[in-house]
Amino acid sequence: YGAPFWAGCERGELLVQQCADCCQRIFPPEPICPGCRGRGLTWIASRLTGTVYSFSIVYRSPGPAHPAPYVLAVIDMDDGWSLLSNIHASTASGPGFEAVASGTRVRAEFVPKPDGTGTMPVFRVIAKESCS
Repeated sequence: YGAPFWAGCERGELLVQQCADCCQRIFPPEPICPGCRGRGLTWIASRLTGTVYSFSIVYRSPGPAHPAPYVLAVIDMDDGWSLLSNIHASTASGPGFEAVASGTRVRAEFVPKPDGTGTMPVFRVIAKESCS
């Protein structure tokens, strides 16, 4: 069911299923709507921005493809759905781990999968603008 999601990632798009009957956004992909049991599911482009709902900094790697530490987070997307993803936080390229908290604003970007088989979404902290 997830092939359109991954194809969208290859094009730099974050896609989500939407039910034609009740308009619920569905992720992870399902064969029928979990809300109304409708079968009219389509794929739509999502906004690339969201808010950290919850997160954990992982210090023990599950394997060489996932070097630790890294941030694993539930992201509430701005257009009404959620997903589990990594947040890339590095003081060399922007805000570090200390910038991640519940309520932090993030933006999706697309990077190669660790196994080299395609592209996947990850998130970066959106730097707060200072008051002038």
